[in-house]
Amino acid sequence: MTRRVISAVKLFGLNGLGIASFLLFALSPGVVFGFLVGAVAIAIAWYRYRRSGMGKAVVVRLLVLTGVITTYAPSLQDGNDFWLLAATALTMAVVVNESIVSRAVGKARLAVANLDGISARDEVVFDRQLIFHADIGMVVLIGAFAAAGLPSWPLALAAGVVCVGVATLLLDARRLIGKKAETWAAFRSTLEVHDPAFAVYFSGPPGGLYQLSMWLPYFERLGLPYVVVLREGHSFNTIRELTNAPVVQCTSIASLDNVATMPNLHAAFYVNNGMKNSHFVKYRHITHIQLLHGDSDKPPSYNPVTGMYDRIFVAGRAGVDRYANHGVHIPETKFDVVGRPQVETIDVTDAHIGDKGDKVVLYAPTWTGYSEDVNYCSLPAARKMLRRLLDRDVTVILREHPYTAKNPESARQLAALQQMLDADTRATGRRHLFGSAASVDLTLVECFNRADAMISDVSGVVSDFLFSKKPFAITDMVDEREEFIETFPLARAAYVFRRDMSNVDDVLDQLLKVDPLEATRRQARTYYLGDYPVETYAEAFVERARHYAVTPHELVG
Repeated sequence: MTRRVISAVKLFGLNGLGIASFLLFALSPGVVFGFLVGAVAIAIAWYRYRRSGMGKAVVVRLLVLTGVITTYAPSLQDGNDFWLLAATALTMAVVVNESIVSRAVGKARLAVANLDGISARDEVVFDRQLIFHADIGMVVLIGAFAAAGLPSWPLALAAGVVCVGVATLLLDARRLIGKKAETWAAFRSTLEVHDPAFAVYFSGPPGGLYQLSMWLPYFERLGLPYVVVLREGHSFNTIRELTNAPVVQCTSIASLDNVATMPNLHAAFYVNNGMKNSHFVKYRHITHIQLLHGDSDKPPSYNPVTGMYDRIFVAGRAGVDRYANHGVHIPETKFDVVGRPQVETIDVTDAHIGDKGDKVVLYAPTWTGYSEDVNYCSLPAARKMLRRLLDRDVTVILREHPYTAKNPESARQLAALQQMLDADTRATGRRHLFGSAASVDLTLVECFNRADAMISDVSGVVSDFLFSKKPFAITDMVDEREEFIETFPLARAAYVFRRDMSNVDDVLDQLLKVDPLEATRRQARTYYLGDYPVETYAEAFVERARHYAVTPHELVG
């Protein structure tokens, strides 16, 4: 049933389900099917947009409401139909205008944390997202009351309360907009006392906070005051808990002036190539430094957009060559080779894997990406590989990518692998790790340190694991065969699974027994991650980042 629902949503989308619900209400002699499809559509809409749903799934909600009223309003005889129609009209009015309310509140909000003298959030009286949840609730209640023939005046009262809430929200937003200049002035004067030397700029979708959080401990090591600039509100509450530095949400381009014009702000660091990054890069008196959030042979690691920054930090020489090798011409003088500080706590070993007894293998697949041309996810082919690992009495750590759940098919494939591991644990007693035990309770580095070898895809995870000197395998999900190592040079140091897993036994023998690429892997380690002492590995990044943070842009050479 779940698979059919997912397939239907992928084929028709939420609006398609809404249309189907309306037609079933209007044309089917049995309205139960209209209710079922409408309930599925509303449930999916709520789940998908429960964190940022204001103004989303408007059409599907209107279609379901219209279907309910078309079916039930004519059959009501006691006069309560007017209350039902009133409740429906009020609910529809709020749903249609949700996006207007959302924009007004977003324009009013000034969210600041960790800055003395400025309140955590100077905003409207309650979260605008409550309106979305209230509207979803009203759709459900109207359907339930109409179907049960209950008195509908409570619905009209509830809809009126929602409308009062929206009016309060808008009036409060207007109040905050009126005093926004005063609030920003207070923020500026307080931030000047903090005197940030650099800014950390972040813009990205929900689920991408790992891109920023991995860098925060190293910004702290610079020993300089700084400010975190967020462009979206979804990350505010999480980031404010991860750092003691001031955090400010700048929803408009104009509001960025309040940070960019700090007198001693010399540098800005970026952790991705978000579309809104250019809004801050325009301030040419600041040195703009791109860090990215991983080092891999994927296209994001040689994106031409990276050329717009003043400096590009890369882990090793491979990070410089990768751009030129793909025809992306960026002056070499823009690059700083600084290592990848996040690998400093990875355990390094010279032990040969063939000498190990009970082996632990980390399987860390990537996600499907936003388009098929960057889909390197091995989950569709992983069952055979995982079965062979279990047949060899290997303990498996299965760590999913943070974005795996974005693709319903990937989520289903992941669940099937987790079921395999669970069944093997019950049958053999081997303590495999998966789900939250591998992805929440343990950090990625802790997974590295527990494993004797790793299987992954074309991903930055592979470059990080290289630091350990342990063997690893990569999946060729683009089915390039002999050309694979030309497209993805790090594969020269890896054992490569074919897309159809036809060589799975041979690869596992090399990975877990003989390890003939041991010397090649150590050479690749220097090329990809730099040649720095293990004990002070992160200092290369810290020293170079501090240099730009204390040096005025005009003196940066």
